[in-house]
Amino acid sequence: MNPLKNKLENIIRISTDYDFEDIIKLSGDIIRNLEKESYIEIFVCGRFKSGKSSFINSILNESILPTGVIPVTGVITNISYSEKDEFTVCFNDGSSQKIYRNELYDYITEEKNPSNIKNVEYVDIKIPFDKDFKEIKFIDTPGFEYSSVHSDITSSVISGVELGIVCISFDSPLSENDIKLINKLKKHTPTISLVITKVDLITLDDRKKVIDFIKNKLNDIKIFEYSIKENLARENLIKNLLVPVIKNKSDFKNRIMAYKVNSIENYLISCLKTLISIKTKEKNELDRFKEEFSKLLLRFEDFKKDIKAIVLNDYFRLREEILKIFLNHANIHKEFKKEIYDKLYNSSDLFDMSQNYEKTFKTMLSKKISDIYEIEKGKIIKILEKENLKIYNMSEDFIKTILTEANKILNTDIRFLPIEKPEIRLNIPKLKIFSAFDIHIELLWFLIPTFIPQFKKYIIRKIIKNIEFEVEKNLTRTAMEISESLKNNIEENCKSMTADIDYRFKTIKNLHSSRDLNTDKIEKEINSLEQRDKTRS
Repeated sequence: MNPLKNKLENIIRISTDYDFEDIIKLSGDIIRNLEKESYIEIFVCGRFKSGKSSFINSILNESILPTGVIPVTGVITNISYSEKDEFTVCFNDGSSQKIYRNELYDYITEEKNPSNIKNVEYVDIKIPFDKDFKEIKFIDTPGFEYSSVHSDITSSVISGVELGIVCISFDSPLSENDIKLINKLKKHTPTISLVITKVDLITLDDRKKVIDFIKNKLNDIKIFEYSIKENLARENLIKNLLVPVIKNKSDFKNRIMAYKVNSIENYLISCLKTLISIKTKEKNELDRFKEEFSKLLLRFEDFKKDIKAIVLNDYFRLREEILKIFLNHANIHKEFKKEIYDKLYNSSDLFDMSQNYEKTFKTMLSKKISDIYEIEKGKIIKILEKENLKIYNMSEDFIKTILTEANKILNTDIRFLPIEKPEIRLNIPKLKIFSAFDIHIELLWFLIPTFIPQFKKYIIRKIIKNIEFEVEKNLTRTAMEISESLKNNIEENCKSMTADIDYRFKTIKNLHSSRDLNTDKIEKEINSLEQRDKTRS
C-alpha cells in the first residue's frame, strides 16, 4: 500500500475522532490524486522580459514559444512530448479546438490575443523533442508584472506546481515581487530553482556579484546561470536539475505529495496540541474563549450577509454591463429587413405572412445572437473572472484575519491551511429566441386577402417597423439570461468558499468544546504522528 495513502488515512481517522472536517476534506482530496499517473509538471514563471519562453525553447531545442522585447506570452501554455505535432486550444467555457502550428501565435501571444480576448484558458502543445524529457510537462506562464490579468492567470495555477523555476534577468536580479512569488511557491512545493537568464551579456565578475546578491536574499534555493548562447549552461542545468528529477520520477512525485501531506499533518498536530492546552485551562478561561468565539461566529454570519449583499449589488452592475454589450449590436435589425420584406411580400394571406415572419425572424435572429455571443464571450468571461476574484480575495482576507484572532484567543499557533480557489467555469444557457410576432392583429384580419397592394404594403410596413423593437427585446432577454447564469456561477463559488471557511470554524469550535477528552489518547496520537516523521527523516 502507498505509504502516503496510509498516512492520509491515519490523518482522516484521527481527524474524524475530533470532527476536524476541514482536515478530512483536504486529506480526501489528496488521496483522490495519489493514484493518478501524470507528467512531472515544471512551472516556469517570472516577470515579463525575464526570458522564460526563450529558456524553455533553449532547453527543448525547439523555437516553439514566442519571444520578444515586449510582453509576449498571454496565456498558460503546456508543452509535453509526443511523436507528432498536436496543438489544442482549451477555452474558458470548457470547449476546445485543434489548431495547426502556424496558428499557435494567434492564441498564445499578447499581440494576436491582447488581454486574452479569445478567452483561452490554456494551450496544450505536444511536439517531438528530446525523448529524455518525455516525462516532463513544461508550463509557460504570462509575465506576472505586466498586467493584473496576467498576474491572476499565473497565480491561478500555482497550487498544482511540482517543480518551480523562477526566471529573472541579470539586469534586474531580484525584486520584492520575485520574493513574494517564491514564497508563494514554497507553500506548494519544496523544489524551487532560480534561473538567471541572459548572463552572456555581463562579465564573469558581474555574474558573481549578482549570484552573491541573490544568495544573501535567498540562501535555500538552487541558483542556475543561463544563456541561450552558452551550451555549457544548458548542459549544467539539465544535468543538475532535470535529469535527477526524471530518473527518480516516482520518488520526486512522492516527495512533492509528502510535502503537501506534511502540511496537513502539521495542521492536525497543532490542533491536537491545542486540545491538550485547552484541557488544562480554567473554566473561566474556557468561558472567555467561548464568548470570543461566539463573536467570531457573529462576524462570520455578518460576512456571509455582506457577501450576499455585494453579489446582489454587483449583479445589477454586472447585468447592466452585459446588457450594454448586447445592445451595442441592436442595429443588426438593418441586416435582415430586406429578406423579411421579400418573404412577407410573397405571402398569400395574413396568416401565411405571420408564419413566414415568425420562421424567418427567429432563424435569422437566433443566428445573429449566437454570433454576437461568440464575439463578446471574452468580455463576458472577464466580467465573471473579475467578480469571482473579488469574492475570493475578500474571503481569503477574512479567513486570514479570523484565524489570526482565533490563534490569539486560544493562545496557540495552529497552522491553518489557506482556502482553495474554486475553479471557474462559464455555464451559458442555451440561447433561444422568444415569441417574435407580438403585433396585435384582429382575427378578422386573417379573412382579408393580401392581394390588395396598398393593404399588403401597410401590413408589411407595420411588421417591419416592429422588427427593431423585437430585436432589442430579444437582445435584452438574452442578456438577462446570461447575467442570471453568471450570478448563479458566482453564488455557487461563494457557497464553496464560505463552506471552506465554515470547515475552519467547526475545527476551532471543536478545539474548545466542553467534551470529555482523553488527554493520554491525544498525546499518543501526537507522538505517533511526530514519530512517523522522525522515522522518515
